[in-house]
Amino acid sequence: MAVTITSTAYNGDVVSDIYKIFGTGFEVIEKGSARVETGIRTKRALPSMQLADDPVGAYERTPTGETADTDYEERSLSMTEAMLYELINLDDWHEIWDQFASAGSTFTNLALNPEIARAVFELYKNKVGKQFSELFWNGDVSGSGDLINGIITLAAADSDVIDVTNVGVITSANVIDVLEDVYQAIPAQFIDDEDYAIHMSTIDWKKLQSANVQAKKSTTGVLTTNVENMYLNHRIKHYSGIPENTIVGAKGTLGTDSNLVFGFFATPDAELAAPKIMPLQNNSDQWFVRVNFKLGAQYREGSEIVLYQGS
Repeated sequence: MAVTITSTAYNGDVVSDIYKIFGTGFEVIEKGSARVETGIRTKRALPSMQLADDPVGAYERTPTGETADTDYEERSLSMTEAMLYELINLDDWHEIWDQFASAGSTFTNLALNPEIARAVFELYKNKVGKQFSELFWNGDVSGSGDLINGIITLAAADSDVIDVTNVGVITSANVIDVLEDVYQAIPAQFIDDEDYAIHMSTIDWKKLQSANVQAKKSTTGVLTTNVENMYLNHRIKHYSGIPENTIVGAKGTLGTDSNLVFGFFATPDAELAAPKIMPLQNNSDQWFVRVNFKLGAQYREGSEIVLYQGS
């Protein structure tokens, strides 16, 4: 008997676990930097409207022209199929964990235990989360091109994105100056918006903390003293998935006002097939785990994103 999600009474629970562990259990979502869009099978439009400056004009009894100009733009969040697949030996589960000890038939006992699926998925959480963060920010840089383009990859190719002058790689000596350049490039309408955050590599964030410690030796420091991840009212968020020498300024929330969007789709239907934990062959001691899903990353408006890439 196989642990297939569609043939069990705990179908909904395990699918919920997949969303929790894979779709929302990684640092981008945990830190509230992107909205999660679910239920997207192929793609979804991400519309935005921009009003030009100075929309108010002089009064005319019969207007001879417009005083306001609104542009409608639409980016597309496209989903890419992906999977997790591994061969496992469930005898190890019997030997190590009492709760999975055999009470007769090895296959039947494990197949009827809903905790086996939950335990397997939980095992993948950290590694999947780290890779999802890398994919969300930087995309598939393996060279195969089989997975998604990330926010940084998309932004680097977008002429609407605000590029900050490249002054080289980020070091503890120049990180505060680079941060100031990013801050100065933030669009005026977001200067007082606490949801507009500065996103950077964890490695570069460590350099920032070192620079702040040095600054404190002669002054009160550059970063907010009570919360040392703020720069002039804008929260600094660090991620293992952002490459070194890269900073992204963007409004990111879990709500509909987020400029950054992560798409995740998993379903136990005929389209993707159910997640499975089952023997590789009949009467085999070797089993496999397979989870099929779709994912994607996108932003709504390029002109509201600030990007620094040092080299």
